[in-house]
Amino acid sequence: MNKEQKIKKLFEKANEAISSKKWNEAHDLWELIDKKLPENFGIMMNLAACKNHLGFYQEAREIYIRSKKISPLNISIVYGIALTYEGEGDFDNALKEYEKCLKINKDHFDSILKIAKIYKIKNKEDVSLKLYKHLSKVYPERMDIKAEIALTLHNLNETHESEKILKEILLKDPKNEIAKKVLSAIYQKEKEIKLESEKKIK
Repeated sequence: MNKEQKIKKLFEKANEAISSKKWNEAHDLWELIDKKLPENFGIMMNLAACKNHLGFYQEAREIYIRSKKISPLNISIVYGIALTYEGEGDFDNALKEYEKCLKINKDHFDSILKIAKIYKIKNKEDVSLKLYKHLSKVYPERMDIKAEIALTLHNLNETHESEKILKEILLKDPKNEIAKKVLSAIYQKEKEIKLESEKKIK
């Protein structure tokens, strides 16, 4: 087996490991390939992704920053950097990077979703709701986004509107776990309110 064939075999194994979500194995293989073929954009991105999954956020970020020299306006790099900050719990810097992604592509699904989730963590669910609604307009087929809208409405005590959306979701997607869970919580809450009212009447 010549050198080119050996490299090809390593690529196959590394890609297979990523597909199987065997992140430790994939990391070691991509690191080996990176040493043999340094400063290759695709290899760097795969290695950084593995480091992200394994929690090596600083190392991943350094690779993403290096890869900017090869492809300065690549949205995958900016998004990868955002993921490293989010992984470290640095939501402010993560938010800045996700917002940079939207300057490259204003409808970048993953970035908008991440921004919405960060605002939810920051207890700004009204902002999250606007973002989820925007996503739902752009991607109307995504029942998971409609479920997030319903969940956020529920958290904002907009129970009637939330229940209406959840029932619509379950008609199209009966196995939607978020919808089933939130609808169950709404019914439980309504039951508790009814019992409390009955106690007061007695």
